[in-house]
Parts: sequence; structure tokens; C-alpha cells
Amino acid sequence: LLRGRIDGSCNLRYGASTKRLFHNIGHKVTSEDKPSWDELKDQASMWLARLDSGTASREEFEAWRSADPRHAVAFAQAAHVLQQLDRVKPAYKLREKDVKTSSRRHLLLALGGLGAAVSVGGGAYLAMGGGRAHASTQIGQKQTLSLPAGVSASLNTDSRIQWAGAKDRLDVWLRRGELLLASGVAPVRLFAADSVVTLVQGKINARLRGGLLDLTVLSGDCTVSRDSAGAEKTATISANQAVLASADQQVVRSLDQADVRFVSAWPKDELVFEGQTLGTAIAEYNRYLNQKIVIADPSLSDLRIGGRFTTRDAKPFLNALHAGFGINAVTDGEGTIALSK
Repeated sequence: LLRGRIDGSCNLRYGASTKRLFHNIGHKVTSEDKPSWDELKDQASMWLARLDSGTASREEFEAWRSADPRHAVAFAQAAHVLQQLDRVKPAYKLREKDVKTSSRRHLLLALGGLGAAVSVGGGAYLAMGGGRAHASTQIGQKQTLSLPAGVSASLNTDSRIQWAGAKDRLDVWLRRGELLLASGVAPVRLFAADSVVTLVQGKINARLRGGLLDLTVLSGDCTVSRDSAGAEKTATISANQAVLASADQQVVRSLDQADVRFVSAWPKDELVFEGQTLGTAIAEYNRYLNQKIVIADPSLSDLRIGGRFTTRDAKPFLNALHAGFGINAVTDGEGTIALSK
């Protein structure tokens, strides 16, 4: 597909035979100067490589694609071939590491006008619509993405984000669920629950709780302001602090190490309980389960528990409840797991 190659750091390397393509990219096609179909396929492949490596802007790409209807067709076909790289052995000898690490972020931005969607594994999907790329996960799944501007984003179970930006800036919208966001190159703004979080360097965990944003700063610092014109209230949140924010208020709190471990365990497919109530633990587990757990005996809700468990399978957790507290787990006729003594 590519006449050059993309190395592990997403740097595009190409030979002399491809320099002519870069020279012609963006050239307005006229009736007297229409490239052949083979040349169009070559150009489309090079656009994939440039967008994927971050060496082309969306404006440049749109100029090329809109110059001739055949450009959009050639690009769609090349993108389809790229989608198959994860399913079959590449015809060109791209290293397995290169195939896995080459980012799809700019490709997805470019596919907006085609209405395309690409599966990225783990039940997560990337797509483009309304000028913004987006990704989502299903219940029990998570996904890590490399976004523009050197930003890394990890989506927890049943989550959805949108983003738009370039090399020197990025805007992200958390629409559902939970997101771990890390930036070390350029500022990123996160819009969630009527709040705007501005992060320059550091790592934050953002979770939507109804109409509230529950934000934890794991490293660095950020500012949180209201997402409304003329809003003046802004809070600065530092590492090991959290804020519960809405359009009306911002409640900042300090975290101990147990709180930090509780918040940051999910990227490792874990839940860490250190004195949380059984009610809290069940609410956390149910986020990852299609078959929900309910507490049939209300007296068990305030029971304090501890332990490290996997989000992928609730059986070890249920077995620990039975062994430590004599709590039985019974599945009813509708698939719900009921806890009682």
C-alpha cells in the first residue's frame, strides 16, 4: 500500500520515487492535466501516510480531495485496504510493530466527508462526523488512542469521546463514561458536563456522573472553568487533587493514595477496593458487566471491603465475598446476580 514506510515513531520515510507525488499533492486537476487511475491510487496512499504521520494538514488534504471527485473515490479505496492490515498479513513487509503503532488519528479526521467508520479492536470504534472524530467503547471494553498534538487518551467501559485539532492544539469532548487523558506536548482542552478543563502537561482522569464532572489530577496541574460565555470562576487543580464540577459549582478535594489507586486502577483492567462499601464496589463492578449485580439484603450495602480484582470477570470477586463474609450470589431467571446471606 505504501511505497515508503512508517517507522515506530510515526515518521514517514520515502525514497526518490515518491518525491514526485509530494510535489504534485494539492495540485488543482484540470481537464488537460488529469492523472491516471494508478497515479491517483499512489497519491491516495501517500495521503494516508502523510495524514497518519502528521506531516499533512486537513486543509491540504481537503484541497486535494475536492479538486477531483476521483480523488475521494481513490482515497476511500485506499482507506479500505488500510483497514485490512489488522486482519491479514500485509503484502508489503511492514514490521508488525509498525502496523500496530502507526496511528489512525489523521486518517479518521480526513475520512469525515466520506462518512467512514473504522474498527480499532476491543469493541471500540473511530469515526468522523460533523467535523469531529470520535471513538467509543462498549460495556466491559476499553481502548487507548493516540490523538493529535501528542495526546494519549484511554477510554473506559461504555465511554464516548470526540476530538478536533492539529499538531499544536486539541479539543476533546467527553460525551459518556470515563477518560484518562495525558498530554506532554501541547495544550488540550476537555469539555465535559458544562466545564472546560485546560491541561498543558500532565495526566487527568475524567468521569461523568450524571450532570457532574468528577476530575482527578494524577500528575501536573490543570484549570477548570465553566463552559459558558463570560464565565469567570476558574479553579486550579494539582496532582493528587480532584474536583466535582458542574455549571454552578466546583468542589475541590485532596486525595490520599488509596483514593488515587482506586481511580487509576481501571487502565490495568483492575478494581482496587480499600475500605469502600459493598454498595460502592457493586456500582463500580456493574459498569463492566452486562449481567448486573444487585444487593438483595440491604444490610450488606454498608459492609466495608478490600481487595484487588479484575474487571474482566466478576467470579473471583463473588467468590471472595462468599469466602470472607458468607455472602451468596444467586442468578435469577432474568440474568441478574443477587447477593444475600
